[in-house]
Amino acid sequence: MNKLTKEQQIRVVACLVEGNSLRATVRMTGVHRTTIQNLLLELGTACSAYQDKAFVNLKCKRIQCDEIWSFVYAKDKNVPEDMKRDGVGSSSKAIPNASFETSAKWAVPSCDC
Repeated sequence: MNKLTKEQQIRVVACLVEGNSLRATVRMTGVHRTTIQNLLLELGTACSAYQDKAFVNLKCKRIQCDEIWSFVYAKDKNVPEDMKRDGVGSSSKAIPNASFETSAKWAVPSCDC
C-alpha cells in the first residue's frame, strides 16, 4: 500500500480546510478519494484524542456557545428507512473569550427540530 508523504497530507488537509469538496481535492492534489477519506478518519481520531487530553478542567470565566448543524447524507424526510440513524450532524462551539476560539465539544445528538 502506498502512503502519502507528510507534504501530500498537508496539501490535502489544506484543500479541505479551505472548503473544497472531496472531488475538487482529488482534482487539485491527484490523491484518490478513498485515500483522502481514510486520511480524514485518521485526522478525526487524532483531533478527538487531542481534545480529550487538552480540554480538561478549563478555567473559563465566560463561555459563549453556539450550535452548528449540517445535513449528513440528506434531509430526514429523504433518508431511506434502512439508513436512518439517531440525530443529525451537529457540533457545538465554545468560545472562552473573544481572542481565543476553539471547538470544545463535538456531538451528533438526537433532535426533534
